[in-house]
Amino acid sequence: MDFRKIGFALGTAAFVVFVALAGACGPGKEGARCQATKECDTGLRCVDFVCKASLPQPEKTLEEASADAEPIGEIATDASPEEAISNPEEAISNPEEAVSNPEEAISNPEEAVSNPEESVSNPEPQPESNPESSTGPTLYDLLDPTSSQIGQEGATVEISQVVMMSPASRLAATLDLFFVQEPQARQGSYRYGGIAVVFERDKIQIGTLSVGSRIAIKGRFTRYRTVDWAANCTTDADCTNAQKNRCSDVYDKKTSSVVKRCATAQSVPQIELSQTPSVVGAGPVPAPEEVKTSDINKDGTTAQAYLGVYLEVKQVQVTNKNPDDPSDFGEFLVAPTNNLNETLRIDDQINTIAYTGAKFCGCGTGNQPDNTYCLPGDTCQCVGAQVCGGTKRGCCFAQGTQPSQDTRSQGDTFASIRGVLYFSFNNYKLLPRIPTDMQK
Repeated sequence: MDFRKIGFALGTAAFVVFVALAGACGPGKEGARCQATKECDTGLRCVDFVCKASLPQPEKTLEEASADAEPIGEIATDASPEEAISNPEEAISNPEEAVSNPEEAISNPEEAVSNPEESVSNPEPQPESNPESSTGPTLYDLLDPTSSQIGQEGATVEISQVVMMSPASRLAATLDLFFVQEPQARQGSYRYGGIAVVFERDKIQIGTLSVGSRIAIKGRFTRYRTVDWAANCTTDADCTNAQKNRCSDVYDKKTSSVVKRCATAQSVPQIELSQTPSVVGAGPVPAPEEVKTSDINKDGTTAQAYLGVYLEVKQVQVTNKNPDDPSDFGEFLVAPTNNLNETLRIDDQINTIAYTGAKFCGCGTGNQPDNTYCLPGDTCQCVGAQVCGGTKRGCCFAQGTQPSQDTRSQGDTFASIRGVLYFSFNNYKLLPRIPTDMQK
């Protein structure tokens, strides 16, 4: 039992009753009980909870008043984020006692200390700050189609606190991505509460971040689509390509402007980082939200809302160990054991090597290895299909070891598979993040 909270509640109740009684009796005369100077008659001030006459005090400067005011927490409001939280996990070991945003706590220093005597005369404990509080939009605001703050194509956005839900993985030749999510569910669900974060690996280093870090991110909001950049359009009727058949607003990096081009109807919201995220705290990692495969597969009506969210499907069976045969991209299909028609694709983009085997890696002209495909600690070995299996020209494993073996088999069952939801190559896919996300 937390006696501090009980004491705080009782003290707050007593204070409310006291103020109500004081207000009902009008300004206090000399000798009357008081809580603050404003409760005393003109010419009196509240000293030791009693209205007393006193000589007028010279007005204090802001610097003097700030020196008299009680400090809020142990984080200096004029320090840089790096100096203020040298070890963010230690700085917020108890989120209930932490001040999540010291600048927000004293948004107007002149108001905070306009009456320095009142700022130190009230012995009542101050309410504990909410570690989940944030400034600016949330992911829910940015992504929910009903939101008045929905993200605009190409706009710069700042999200003050999200949870890093996956390690970074290769997205393209120069790009990596990871996934973030809101710390708390909204109305019992994380729909519209997750998003992919994309960055140029040579320009932004995120080595200090890890799964579970609470971070602030800033970047450009886009809805990624496959675009025909040569096809200008005004309406959908201008787009005749069977796939790129929608006239959409897209961000053109060459001109740094939003233009209309023919593109795929399906979009993938993402934030393209403009700076390295900063760690702002620590806290529990959201548990996966349980869904059905039919909720999030290609035909799922809620799949778009769950993009970027950490999810879980239970009691599933492998219905196809390689849906891309004769090519092999390390993916497989699962469906509920009681309905094998409701299939969902599982992707090896982040880490499924315990089941799908060593990750594929690109081997360019002259068998030049591309390590960007690999997990930390592994390197790309351009050793040929006889070692990596299937049609792979190279795979990732540590020097001096053997590559992990592909154990995919139709009919395999899993008690649960967890991962973040993504959309690529015309499929919604669940991406397990670590080997334990797949439980047989």
